[in-house]
Amino acid sequence: MYISGIEFFVLPHDFIIHQSHLYKEEARKQERTYNNKLYRSFREEVCFRYSMQFIMADLWNTSSANNLKRECNKISEFKKLVAQMNDMSLRLVQ
Repeated sequence: MYISGIEFFVLPHDFIIHQSHLYKEEARKQERTYNNKLYRSFREEVCFRYSMQFIMADLWNTSSANNLKRECNKISEFKKLVAQMNDMSLRLVQ
């Protein structure tokens, strides 16, 4: 939601509780490794998908894209690929 430019707020009187689960440490370590890899892939996909949408809708240079730029610039090669997407979208318009 943050990357898409949507603003969201936390309600002051609501809460959630997380109950720990008993895991063997080896299973927990494997799960964390898998989740980290899955999250990195998901994050890259979200960044590139929303980037293309912002570019094609001519919203790249608006405040709506600020969150995306801030977070996705942390991905290596992101700026280079966004420049290529911009070039591609310009060719499509012509």
